[in-house]
Amino acid sequence: MVTETDDLSVMLDAAQQHWPGLARRQALLRLVDTGAQVIAAQDAQSHHAQTVAALTAFAGTFGPDYRDSLRAEWPA
Repeated sequence: MVTETDDLSVMLDAAQQHWPGLARRQALLRLVDTGAQVIAAQDAQSHHAQTVAALTAFAGTFGPDYRDSLRAEWPA
């Protein structure tokens, strides 16, 4: 059970304007579902950004000939 406070009432009014024909209960469910989808998308974007940052953190640390110079130090 959810108590319809003044703030929730304003949000439900906006939801019913956005999705005409929905009862208040349906509007609440649609708002919750939409919010959950937004959070999931933001989490996915954040995870992607963190992965890219981790993979590129050391880019350019070693020059293009670094491996060749290491190999040259080892006996043949």
